[in-house]
Amino acid sequence: MSRLSILKVALLSSAIALSANSVVAQSALSNFDQDALVELKARDGSTSLLGELLGVEDGFYIIRTEIGELKINIASATCEGISCPAESQGEGFAIHVAPGIGLKLASEIIRGYASETDADVEFLESDRADRQIIRMTRRTTGQSTEIVFFSGQSGFSSMVNGEAQLTLQDTPMREEIDPIFSGPALDQLLSPENEQTVALDAVIVAVNPENPVRYLSKAEIAGIFSGEISNWLELGGGNRPISVHALEPSHVRGELFSKRVMGSGNLLSNNVNLVQSDREVLAEVRSDPGAIGFLSRSGAESARPIAIRESCGLITRPNSFQLKTNGYPLTYPVFLYRRPAEIHSEAEGLVDWLATEDSQSAIRRAGFVDRNLERMNLEDMGMMLIHTAAVEPDFSPGQYSEMMRELRDAERLSLSFRFRTGSSALDERSLANLEVLGRRMEAREFAGLEMLIVGFADAIGSQARNTQLAAQRAQSVRNILVRSVSPETTSRLRLRTLSYGELLPVACNQDEAGRELNRRVEIWVRRPGVREIGR
Repeated sequence: MSRLSILKVALLSSAIALSANSVVAQSALSNFDQDALVELKARDGSTSLLGELLGVEDGFYIIRTEIGELKINIASATCEGISCPAESQGEGFAIHVAPGIGLKLASEIIRGYASETDADVEFLESDRADRQIIRMTRRTTGQSTEIVFFSGQSGFSSMVNGEAQLTLQDTPMREEIDPIFSGPALDQLLSPENEQTVALDAVIVAVNPENPVRYLSKAEIAGIFSGEISNWLELGGGNRPISVHALEPSHVRGELFSKRVMGSGNLLSNNVNLVQSDREVLAEVRSDPGAIGFLSRSGAESARPIAIRESCGLITRPNSFQLKTNGYPLTYPVFLYRRPAEIHSEAEGLVDWLATEDSQSAIRRAGFVDRNLERMNLEDMGMMLIHTAAVEPDFSPGQYSEMMRELRDAERLSLSFRFRTGSSALDERSLANLEVLGRRMEAREFAGLEMLIVGFADAIGSQARNTQLAAQRAQSVRNILVRSVSPETTSRLRLRTLSYGELLPVACNQDEAGRELNRRVEIWVRRPGVREIGR
């Protein structure tokens, strides 16, 4: 597929000057290759030209217009559009960073990339707090590249107008966010080569380290932030007034908190101290024993996070394993988007490096959760096991005992597979997890181990039916996994499918969001023969 100009939606919605005295109507462009539309602007601002970019040759843009094919000197014009060529490789490029992410992640990934590719970095002075400039110099060639990080409200617009070649975002790009992205333009931006998840973060509710309260329900948190609960005495925390701090609702984290915690029936109290950054929330929480606030996990530092007690009694904590398995309800990914056109060679190298395991230490240094696999034993799931046995209404003692025997000497990997609602197709995050698992299997990371593909279900319907559905999901994942790796890799592993239906819920079954999380497939590994020895 040829590069699709995301600019076309915006540019074709208005008249574009072809010269100082003529205008091209929208209909006149219909016979052009819509994927290659660009706008050339005179550097003195006197005129602009819209047409189909045919190529670059001997220092000239070759562009097809309504008045014919023209050659425009590169030195006399700037090019705007996704199909425009990258600027001189020696100059540099810019990366937009969403305000909620901050520049620390950006600077750490450049440090890591430079270290892995034998380059030195130098932080240059900037006259703006929301802009950072790093000069990266190759030790072998001496070639320098200046990388500018800047913050702002729309990284996607920055890519459209050519200001940025990459953008780090804490919200996924979808058509409803910005109507300029639709149809094929959106499809191309969301393709695997242009969109990748580089890290995970979460909204956490934090209190002062001196506060004895360890967990709160969503209803209690909503009561605090709406003003209905005003003293920690009501929550077992001593007779102390509660001071409440929150990010402005316009922030991504503010929107997520309002949607998933406050709900439609609760509004922030007028007594809530609204601030602009995680840093301000953190300062208030650390200095006041009665304070509470919400902020990003990556910005929490020494504040103590509150665990969330779900309505059914399950308790979830914002640890890295829970974020990786989507078990913590306020998790969100950090995306890297690549401008779908030619970009600077160092920008291309950075994109490729971020997809490797070598980049993950830089993600951790910045305070975010990386993509590396973690392992957890059954014994580490204490509260989940207790909840399953004591609370679930359709509890099967026999199935529970079988699960304990099978999994007690195994380790769960920190990835899950889920299916699109009403579909047998895996969702986007599961497809990414499948790629990670397949790559690690090919690298012989699990050679000699038994791999258990374990299906689970929600609690709607009979226990027998749910066990059957979970078994079908586990078998489906096994089939996909076998097709995605070489036969040699498959032969090195003992792949078994198991199903435990509605046991071990990771969320409450009272609402559809929780039920969707419970309909999942997990991967466990163990040494062959351990189960037989332990009997």
